[in-house]
Amino acid sequence: MKKTLHTFVGICLLLAGTTGCSKNNDAPEGTEGHKHQGTLYYKWADEGTLKLNIGTGEKSLLLPTDVKQNGFFVNKSQNKILVLSDIQGDPDNESLKIINLPDGSLITEIKVDKGNHSGFVHPQLSVDEKYMLAQSLLPEKVIVIEISAKKAYILNEINGQKITDAVWMPDGSVLLGTEQAIYRSSVPFDEIQEIKKLDFVKWSSLAVSPDGQKIVFKGGQHLWMMNAEGNNLKQITHSATEEGAPTFSPDSKYLLVGIQQFAGGAGTWGGYFTMYIIPADGQQYTIEEGKNTQNVHMVIAKEEQEPETYNGLVQWLE
Repeated sequence: MKKTLHTFVGICLLLAGTTGCSKNNDAPEGTEGHKHQGTLYYKWADEGTLKLNIGTGEKSLLLPTDVKQNGFFVNKSQNKILVLSDIQGDPDNESLKIINLPDGSLITEIKVDKGNHSGFVHPQLSVDEKYMLAQSLLPEKVIVIEISAKKAYILNEINGQKITDAVWMPDGSVLLGTEQAIYRSSVPFDEIQEIKKLDFVKWSSLAVSPDGQKIVFKGGQHLWMMNAEGNNLKQITHSATEEGAPTFSPDSKYLLVGIQQFAGGAGTWGGYFTMYIIPADGQQYTIEEGKNTQNVHMVIAKEEQEPETYNGLVQWLE
């Protein structure tokens, strides 16, 4: 069922700027020796933005640590990176930069007005690279920017509920999450379709498969998967703690999932994730020391002994 979306604030012009692993019997196997391929991009504590080749285990630094950075996103071709950062001496605006990865040159920069909130985080490029979206912290809202026109759509709420999550679909539409449901809409957001009502007290971390067929999110303490039409919802992970921060493999057949760890001073709000890979087949996988399900694999970098850790932002590209 489609509805007219009356809840976006409006369209505004933005200010223009310049344009080896060890194994034991009590833990899941590592990725070495398995067919997983591709490159992971993620942040970890004070190490910066990292790049990991899953097939070889080679890890390198993509961007140095920057306390002003509020998120990054690498395009599908892996030749551009979108970086959203605070601006020194300008508390009212953020800087959105698209950088050419091969030589580090600046492709474009847009100054984004924070408005009446604490700023935007988690930027994402659309597949066609014409738009960028990001979420604000307090209060919750979503901004979608048409990059060439430097024009923004600000989305506040749906049916009286704040928008708490957003992610691009491969066809250019956007999944929007509130406390009570998941919706789908497209620029310029004049219509909205309800995909799924949710009964969770708390949920987050929307992720969409590259083929557009599957949706995953964290509901309660675990991860759940359904098809893109909103049916066949199944719990797909279980552990003694919490799972979250999922992302699909480029072929949509696997999921990288995080097991949440808590330690004062490590990661956002004292929490962080360790990396595991499971099949995205709708089955439930247990990720727990001594009780792990078959086909659960740790992601371990070359010459390291423990699974990789990250602060909740990860991409898996070819």
